[in-house]
Amino acid sequence: AFVQDGWVRDRWTFNVGLRLDHQASYLPEETAPASRFFTERIKQSATDDLISWTNLSPRVGVIYDVTGSSKTLLKASYSRYYWQIFTTKAAQASVASTRTFRYGWNDVNGDRQFTTNELGSLLSVDDPATRPVTVDPDLKPTYTDEFTAGIVHELMPNVSLSGTFIGRNDHDFDWRVNRDISAADYTAINGTDPGRDGRLGTADDGGALVFYELSAAKRTLSPNFITTRSGFSQEYRGVELTLQRRLTQRWQAVGSVTFGVQREN
Repeated sequence: AFVQDGWVRDRWTFNVGLRLDHQASYLPEETAPASRFFTERIKQSATDDLISWTNLSPRVGVIYDVTGSSKTLLKASYSRYYWQIFTTKAAQASVASTRTFRYGWNDVNGDRQFTTNELGSLLSVDDPATRPVTVDPDLKPTYTDEFTAGIVHELMPNVSLSGTFIGRNDHDFDWRVNRDISAADYTAINGTDPGRDGRLGTADDGGALVFYELSAAKRTLSPNFITTRSGFSQEYRGVELTLQRRLTQRWQAVGSVTFGVQREN
């Protein structure tokens, strides 16, 4: 649902809006068939409202006519956008979901063709069938706050040049974690950066590196909890320049260039 209103006062134009969103995610009944490596079928029962969110998103925009002739306009806006629930989010909580066991590989005969007798040590496990995944009841929806500010100037009839600053901040990402693993379960291991060629003892070797290896006893513990990633966010800052000819006499043209940078915090 969406409501919107706008009004004009002298050289000012204001627009405000409010959007109501409701999203719900569920798991259908499904069965993972038996395979070469997993000989038992796994059944997931239907689950309603695994994730359910209702959110209000504001929109605000303002335009100022600099000269009163509508040839030069200053524009600014603020909007909030809530992300959709991706189907992959709920699918992680299905016991019939993808099962992954990651091993080291010892290529005994050097033919670069994997065979089961070349399995090395177990590195990690992602197996919701043996460690069912639960969703944090306080899981927050990911959202974006967007700010824009710019100027539009008419160069000649039907042709305008505009410059716009765009700022976006993304918050409340989710991730799947293992609540049974802590920093104490990792051991520091010293190593050397092999450089771009991936081989030690060559000219492009880098400096010393420290790796952190998870204890063997904890490698079989699959991540089993979907929750909000506290303190993590993304931001984008950019500038867009646009030259536009409006549709007249059966043709139009638009050209633009954007300079931007995105960071994670």
